[in-house]
Amino acid sequence: MSAASYTVRTHDKSDGDDQVDFRRWARGTDADIDVLGPAALWAGCAGLITWFSAWLFAHKSRFLNDHPTGAYLVLAAAALAAAVLVYVIAQWALRRPRAGWWFMGATMAVLLVGAASTPATAAYLYPEPADRYHRELGGPGRCLNLSPYATKDAFPVSSWMNDRDPAQPGRMVIQPLDKSAPVLILDHAVRGGTHRLTPADEQSAAILRAHNC
Repeated sequence: MSAASYTVRTHDKSDGDDQVDFRRWARGTDADIDVLGPAALWAGCAGLITWFSAWLFAHKSRFLNDHPTGAYLVLAAAALAAAVLVYVIAQWALRRPRAGWWFMGATMAVLLVGAASTPATAAYLYPEPADRYHRELGGPGRCLNLSPYATKDAFPVSSWMNDRDPAQPGRMVIQPLDKSAPVLILDHAVRGGTHRLTPADEQSAAILRAHNC
C-alpha cells in the first residue's frame, strides 16, 4: 500500500498543517491519518470474499437452486455485514499505526485462508451422493467395505452406481458386478443432502442388516 494514499498531519502546533513522511506513521508516530480510502478497500475485499464463500455453500447445499431469491438475500446480507464490520474496525486500527499493520496482516491472512478452505469445507459438509455412499457405507472401515457393494479410492470397483435417475430423484441404485448379489437401492441420495442414506425397500434393508449396517 503506497504512502501516497495517506494524508498524515502531526499534532505539533508549531508545525501547523505540514505533511509528514509516511515512515513516521510506519514507526508509530502519533498522527491523524486519512484512512477512509484504505478502510473502504479492505472492507470491499472482505465483502467479496464473504460473498464467494457464502455462494459456494449455498450452491453445494442446493439452497441457491431451491430458493434463489432467499439465497441471494442471505448472500447480500452476509457480504454487507462483513464489509461494514471490517470498515468500522479498519478505521479504528489504521489510526493507530502499529495496530494498523497488525490489522492489515491479520485481515489478509483470514481472508486468504477462508477463501482457500471454502471449497473443501463446502464439499465435506455437502458431499456428492457417491462421496456420501463411500463415507457412510462402502468406504474403508464401513460396513459394506468387504462386500460386493464396497468402494475404494475411485467408484465403481465392485459395483455400478446410478445416482442420477431423473425419474426417481434422490434414489441411488448399487448393482454389484457379482451377479449373484442382489441390487442395493438407497434413498436420500441428493446433492447437498445431509440425511443419511437409507434403504428404499425391504430387500435393501435386509442387505444392510446382513452386513450390520
